Amino acid sequence: MEGRDDIIPNYKDINDFLSSIPSNYKTKNPNFFCLRLKENEGSISNYKPPFRKDFYFIALVSNAGKTKITYDNTNVTKLNSFLVFQSPGLLYSFYRDNSANGYLIYFKKECFSFFKPDFEKEFPFFNILHTNFFKLNEAKFQEFAPHFEEVFSAYENTNDNQHKVASIKLLALLYCKLPKN
Repeated sequence: MEGRDDIIPNYKDINDFLSSIPSNYKTKNPNFFCLRLKENEGSISNYKPPFRKDFYFIALVSNAGKTKITYDNTNVTKLNSFLVFQSPGLLYSFYRDNSANGYLIYFKKECFSFFKPDFEKEFPFFNILHTNFFKLNEAKFQEFAPHFEEVFSAYENTNDNQHKVASIKLLALLYCKLPKN
């Protein structure tokens, strides 16, 4: 990235990524961050040009309006609700409509220090070669939202900078609550 505008940025740290969007958010835990996306969220930029990151990403979004997602070689528009899984190193870009709301989770495998699964084998929706993107109807969004809310409640209501309970709830979400490929 040093001085060259033609190179796609790769964010190694969650806080570096959060600063790039730009946002007012920061995490004390370098391995885990939950961001509640709210309608008319003014502290997050609406457009992010292509980038890569060295951590995993899950999003459950509703009321997406004119949101546009670009991943791999795919452009997705005309969204209402969607669920997306992305492994580290994959190319991604977005334009977020102000009406969008939902849940964004950024994490590294190290947040599961208590349990070390073979990540890509255990969770095939995190594919190292491409992003898994699912358009959802409102009923499916409502089915998944309470499980994300459990993770977010544990994340937001702790004094533990490692967010151990939220990490466990995230692991439960990955194992039990999400669609399998």
